Amino acid sequence: MIEDAVEKNDVLRMSALIESNKKMLKELQNKSFDLRMNSLKSLFQRIHRAAIQICNQQNKKINFIFEGDDVELDRSIIDEIGEALTHMIRNAVDHGIESDETRAANNKKYIAEIKVIARQESDRVQIEITDNGKGLDPDALKRKALEKDLFDQHQLEQMSDQDSYMMIFSSGFSTAEKVNDVSGRGVGMSAVKETVESLSGDLRIESKVGFGTSFFIDLPTSVSIIDGIQLETSEQSIVLPLRKIKEVVAFDEVQLDSNVKGLQLANFRGQNLNILQLDSIIDLKHSKNDPKICFIIEKNSQLLGILASGKITQKQVVVKGLGDKLSEFDYYNGLTILGNGEPAFILDIYKVYEEFYKGDRKWKQAS
Repeated sequence: MIEDAVEKNDVLRMSALIESNKKMLKELQNKSFDLRMNSLKSLFQRIHRAAIQICNQQNKKINFIFEGDDVELDRSIIDEIGEALTHMIRNAVDHGIESDETRAANNKKYIAEIKVIARQESDRVQIEITDNGKGLDPDALKRKALEKDLFDQHQLEQMSDQDSYMMIFSSGFSTAEKVNDVSGRGVGMSAVKETVESLSGDLRIESKVGFGTSFFIDLPTSVSIIDGIQLETSEQSIVLPLRKIKEVVAFDEVQLDSNVKGLQLANFRGQNLNILQLDSIIDLKHSKNDPKICFIIEKNSQLLGILASGKITQKQVVVKGLGDKLSEFDYYNGLTILGNGEPAFILDIYKVYEEFYKGDRKWKQAS
């Protein structure tokens, strides 16, 4: 049909047929994604069995409440996140819930409670794990981090309570007094964080000493397709995940300042902003004519400005894995094929952020 329209040079008909084909392809894509979606019911059942097992081992009385098992996720995400969630609920039983004697001494209910709740929020799913145990003590966490030489005194003094909670995801960190089958090695929660972030997810903690702790895990419903910003230079393109970007601003809105303790700062709307030049960590070729822009990234209440040059376009892209041969590319966690048939790497923004704040390498100064 399109060939016939081309032969007759019927532009209107060609446009209508192209739009019709686009619509059919979109419907086919949506149906293929629907086939990949599974409910969380079997995962919740598996987590429940693991939780009951450790309760019996530790002789703790806990009432488990599961809600939202009809919420659906891409089955590949369910496969990836299952072990992480199992570790978290085992950790809640082992670390979060006190012994029967301690709960009685603190006039708390004899039977503790752990809730696992899944919520669908647009194209995201939030999984909450809440216990009514002893909660996280920020001061105790900081003492343990200092004892294990994970952070120095100055870093700990600058930390908010929220930042101190996130230390439990650091490799080597554990509050367990002794190693057992469940905890004490300091590797489990860091693996949880790596798994969540590899799925383009986020983690958040709320806690109150003596009342309990809530973990919030935010995940995409599918890792197959994401909203992204294509950064196109005169020679190549990369894609940045849109939801990890707080804001995109023109270069002239960021007033570069002098170096402070080896870091380059900028004044951004009256606030100090750490600055990183994107081509200091990836080989991103561009010409002098490419417009300069700044991606504002926020994580754990800290901002980072990533300066880059190129044209930007917002689009949905289908994510493909890097595979073994490309896995050594440090700052990418996937690739996609653009509309023109060219491949584009997907930038792992949070890894860039974390490497920057480690401060263990030299970064090219912005200019």
